[in-house]
Amino acid sequence: MVRHALVAAIAVVALEATPKLAYAQRAARFGEGLDALPSAVRVPLPVAPATLIGVSVGGGYAYTEAVLRQNDQHHRAFGSLAVSVRPLSWLAVALRFDGRYDAHTVNGRSDDGMVGDPRFILRVGGRVRGALGLGAEARLWAPGSSAPSVVPSAFSADMQAFGGYVPEHGRVALVGRVGFRLDNSARSAPDAAQLSASDRVALGVSAFHAVLFGVAAVARFGVIETFAECTADVLVGARAPIGASPVHFAGGVRVHPSSSWHVHPGLLLDVSPSGRASYAPGEPLFVTSPRVAVMFTLGLGFPSPRAVAPSDRAGARATTQSGANASANANASMQLRDAEGEVRDPAGAPVADATVLVRRGEQTVLELRTDAQGRWRAPGLAPGDYSIVVRGASGAERTVPIRVGGTSAARASVTIEAVTPGAEAQLRGTVRSFNGTGVRATIRVIETNRTITSNADGTFRIPVEPRSYTVEFSAEGFRPQRRRVTVTANGVVILNIDLRPRRGGRAE
Repeated sequence: MVRHALVAAIAVVALEATPKLAYAQRAARFGEGLDALPSAVRVPLPVAPATLIGVSVGGGYAYTEAVLRQNDQHHRAFGSLAVSVRPLSWLAVALRFDGRYDAHTVNGRSDDGMVGDPRFILRVGGRVRGALGLGAEARLWAPGSSAPSVVPSAFSADMQAFGGYVPEHGRVALVGRVGFRLDNSARSAPDAAQLSASDRVALGVSAFHAVLFGVAAVARFGVIETFAECTADVLVGARAPIGASPVHFAGGVRVHPSSSWHVHPGLLLDVSPSGRASYAPGEPLFVTSPRVAVMFTLGLGFPSPRAVAPSDRAGARATTQSGANASANANASMQLRDAEGEVRDPAGAPVADATVLVRRGEQTVLELRTDAQGRWRAPGLAPGDYSIVVRGASGAERTVPIRVGGTSAARASVTIEAVTPGAEAQLRGTVRSFNGTGVRATIRVIETNRTITSNADGTFRIPVEPRSYTVEFSAEGFRPQRRRVTVTANGVVILNIDLRPRRGGRAE
């Protein structure tokens, strides 16, 4: 009943949120872990997930050495299934079910059994400033005495905070976590004194709470993503066998074969050097981590949003606001369509970094920015009538109607003044590294606090009013630079910037 209620809750959230979500986020650089949420293995990543619905499946084998000193062997086949829903870029909920089959041989006698645990997960987090990401997570899990079963009094909860270095354009993320586990799982085995020694090894329940620690590194190189982490669940409480606290060293690889489909198979290896305590009748229960485990995983995303291409990173910054009544559009949300277009000035030149608002009635559904070629794209819209509102840097505004539906993307081309007429002043130039390669840099005009991102080849153009400005150039792996310039009416100032690498850093 509990599992069914949780599944129903997640389904309601998905249906209510679908028609008003902003799908124009970039695809997550890193893949999902066993919770169908971005993570290494047990350590979460504070990054926005890539899709509305995520699925993670996996299965593997684990081995535990002879811990009973009775010529014993312990083998485990296990599997995991998780489904997540992301109603907002910073909010996700997930339902996960873990099942395992244990087989033991003790002094020539065989024994086996199955155990299953459902888990409900709520996570918030994302990048908060530059490359700094922060998040928090709560999970409720329901241990059972055998599969399938749930013992309400054994419900346990994990609460953890996590954060670290998660650059938007970098290849490597470094994160950590700290938390607390309120562990009531031993209540799922009220007759613990009657358990066999092999059952004590296999149950995976504990009579002790735990303080959670962990660090992880994740790296993405092309289609290959690698990850490694170390975690420790330090047991606390009277008679807690601290030396038997679960400690894990895990690592593996995920493959992202396509940027169009959010599918990533993976392989992970988990090794535990945890100590062992007494398995004698009457002793408190504790979790016995298998000495070694190997697992195959598969992550999926539905629907797969169209990720913004690297050359378009200055565009499509999607924000989610209140939409039309979601329940009335539940059926339409199953037939989502895209809208796209371009913004040009009267001379036909593309207008970069223009604001594009997608409105339905009085509600703003999406807020986007045009890319360097003046293009914009709004994926995942429910069929119907919308207004496209375009605002240029000068404050000029145009509104055009558009109808979303059919089998192809709706299009809207808008002509708008890029700057105030009679003040065609501009800052132009190229940002390069010392070897002459174009650099995607962040360019900020200090006096107006306007920030843009240069194109992939380092070129940029900023319409400005005639006056003096301080312009700051920065990019990951390089030292920032500032230039003082004076722009006259109808004038164009050329700024070609050569950025120096940071000492001890790496220019990408």
